[in-house]
Amino acid sequence: MIDDALAEADEGVSDGELVAALRHASRRRLGPYARTPVTEPKDRQRQLASFARAGFSLAMARQVMDLDSAEDADALVEALRHPAG
Repeated sequence: MIDDALAEADEGVSDGELVAALRHASRRRLGPYARTPVTEPKDRQRQLASFARAGFSLAMARQVMDLDSAEDADALVEALRHPAG
């Protein structure tokens, strides 16, 4: 039953883990969703640690953190939910 629910939740999403990481960033105001740009290395480390505690890989966290703006992140979510082709 759980596997069916998870499969249904990811249906139509080309990269569910990335979408989940972006949702985490949005909820926690990390990376592109931060209120102020993250310029200090210790602040970036703190945000990366939040992703790690949530179970995301360092590569996934960096991919999200490297996005320039919330608009770019939202556009990526939309592209992943509705892949072209």
